[in-house]
Amino acid sequence: MGFRHLISAEGSDRGTGYNLSNRMIRRDGQLLIGWLDAPPEKGQNVRAMLGVCDQKTGALAHAFQIGAGIDNHCGSALAMDANGRVHAVVGAHHGPFGYRYSDDPEKESAWSESEALGDWGTYPSLAVDHQGTL
Repeated sequence: MGFRHLISAEGSDRGTGYNLSNRMIRRDGQLLIGWLDAPPEKGQNVRAMLGVCDQKTGALAHAFQIGAGIDNHCGSALAMDANGRVHAVVGAHHGPFGYRYSDDPEKESAWSESEALGDWGTYPSLAVDHQGTL
């Protein structure tokens, strides 16, 4: 890419921390990126964000929230299956994960509602095998 672009001026101190989670997906000429924004006000939840960037320039086209969490350990993990569906698991850090998916992930309205997974998750990680199993 070679260019530098500000993705968020509200990033958490661990906005892209924890390398066990995939935070970027190339899809249809765009780059989907995930990060964690700090709470808007003290005592509120952190915000798991998804940005849509132009793949060639890296410029952020738009961004929206795909989840929330209790602290700066609640980032997201992204994966894309063979059909182009994008899956996201938002980290829980001592609670249930939030799972969402979209066949048109560039549009906020195209994402499924969040579905709770498990009871006591911590850091999200997500992969798709050759059979398409998450």
